[in-house]
Amino acid sequence: MTLPHFVGVCAGIFVGTAVLTAEQAAPAPAPRQEVVTEAATSGSTKQTRNDVFGIDERGQRRLLETMETTQETLASGRSRTVATTTAPDANGRLGVKSRYTEETTTTASGRRETVAIVQLPGINGALQDSRRTESSEREVTPGVFRVESTERVRGQNGGWETAEVRSLETRPIGPGDSLEDETIQRPDMNGRLAVSQRNVTRRTEANGRVVEVTETFGDNLEGRLRPPTPMGLSERVTRTTTATAGGGSSTVEEVEGRNIAAPNEPMRVVRRIVESVRTVGSGQTETQRQTFERDTNGRMVLVSSDTSTTEPPARTSSPK
Repeated sequence: MTLPHFVGVCAGIFVGTAVLTAEQAAPAPAPRQEVVTEAATSGSTKQTRNDVFGIDERGQRRLLETMETTQETLASGRSRTVATTTAPDANGRLGVKSRYTEETTTTASGRRETVAIVQLPGINGALQDSRRTESSEREVTPGVFRVESTERVRGQNGGWETAEVRSLETRPIGPGDSLEDETIQRPDMNGRLAVSQRNVTRRTEANGRVVEVTETFGDNLEGRLRPPTPMGLSERVTRTTTATAGGGSSTVEEVEGRNIAAPNEPMRVVRRIVESVRTVGSGQTETQRQTFERDTNGRMVLVSSDTSTTEPPARTSSPK
């Protein structure tokens, strides 16, 4: 079964639709999933619909959830995104699960300010603001950018409480090299904000190859930041992307972590993701993705494999 394309109509002009179909296969007994994405653009507005289907062992499809997104570019450097997720209940009736709204304003000086709100159904079923994030991005010196954000959630008394504060700075460190340093503060046991995590990412690009290494340093029992030493390092993610013939790419991502039962042991690879993108037709691309994780015996085994195909947008036409 193929969902019909939805086509945006604006002033008698039919807007082309792009369709993406993804199939996910995982070792039994986990069910497979299929994702169908349809997109239409009309002027400065883009609409996207994602339908997620579950596929049982008999090949029967069942709608799990739908996300409809509208992205608008407004006047005076403003943009707005609204994403609504619906899902069927036990009786098959569709209901709203969540709504995400994001508004961004760009000032004359180039500063970007964004407010994002997540709404969830309340006790009576009506949507209520449950999470709010305010962020700003600016260039502090030539080539050096800083992003600061504050995330708040609803407390038990209905008021907003700070859940997280992030500060990210990006700077060049050489030809083709850049460094990102992010500090995350969260409330400690006494409710006071304290540094709980630091992420340091180095990005190197040369000869059609991009390597990103992100190291995460966790907090200690007292809530203070551990020094950047091997003992303080909790996770390392290495992502290598190489351009391939025909405009495709090959990406390998390895996640190194510590053994919880023996935290003083050297870090080891706990997850590997292999992804390849290639052109399979006129304007059509296929993405294959495999995920490997360690089993109880410490061996890396395949845990999921999925393939997605993106079709080019239909040609825009207008009535004569």
